[in-house]
Amino acid sequence: MSTKYNTGSDSRIVTGQDGRAVALTDHAIDRWRLRTPADADIDIHRAWQLGDHIKHPGVASSDDEADPEAAVVFHHSDGWGVAFLVVDDGQPVFKHEAPRVVVSVYAFETYEHSPSAAYLRAYGPHDLEGDG
Repeated sequence: MSTKYNTGSDSRIVTGQDGRAVALTDHAIDRWRLRTPADADIDIHRAWQLGDHIKHPGVASSDDEADPEAAVVFHHSDGWGVAFLVVDDGQPVFKHEAPRVVVSVYAFETYEHSPSAAYLRAYGPHDLEGDG
């Protein structure tokens, strides 16, 4: 994987639905910052925890990437939301050696295919009062 998918430290580890470690990449964290509101009341780790592991992760893929192994959708009560795309770490050379990585984060509005966007928006909202 390219260096933009570096994961840095263990503070970037989240847990997948199956209990296995998943590492947040530099690219995913950068995309989170770019694709969520500047005044968002939730951080990337909490959004991952509250989000839903969707049944059909291919719906969350982009046209220029292979289908992800898994996807987690976080839908904020303010209407915005994101999909975390998870793939196998084919080169577990990073310090964490997590078997999977979040390669990117896509905002709902980045999906041009309306049925895909509607599928993702059907999950949540996830930020319950007092959780943010």
